[in-house]
Amino acid sequence: MKSLLPITVILGAGCFSFMILSAILYIRIKKLKSVSEHILAAPSCKSIDNISNYIRDNFLYLNKTITVEELSRVSSITVSEIITEYKNGGYSNFSDYICSFRLTHFKNLMRQNPRVPIAALAEDSGFSSRSGFYRYFQSVEGISPTEYKKNLA
Repeated sequence: MKSLLPITVILGAGCFSFMILSAILYIRIKKLKSVSEHILAAPSCKSIDNISNYIRDNFLYLNKTITVEELSRVSSITVSEIITEYKNGGYSNFSDYICSFRLTHFKNLMRQNPRVPIAALAEDSGFSSRSGFYRYFQSVEGISPTEYKKNLA
């Protein structure tokens, strides 16, 4: 019976860590302001690079309502200029750019929480549809999220 004690302690600590991480993510997502509030509060967000850095650094990609139109409106950069910049950066569109951040976030969560269901991690990463997430993941990674998860083990 004593040999089970260290395993129980480790499992308990892991569960506690997962609960803390989940609570932090939940609070962070619930406290997300609208994109325009973030952009307007950001110092000198009048260039594509500044907007991109701000989106990344403040986890705005977790906001499921982020749009290129809203970014254009608050940054005084035209929708056309924003789209052109992201296409020049190798993305098919603005949504693809945002999804790249979401995918990186998903993979980080997956490594930290391998026992959490894929669908829950995808939702926590800002993906609004399970099928859209699976399609995007497959197109970028060349394997399914399930295969990716197996490869982590």
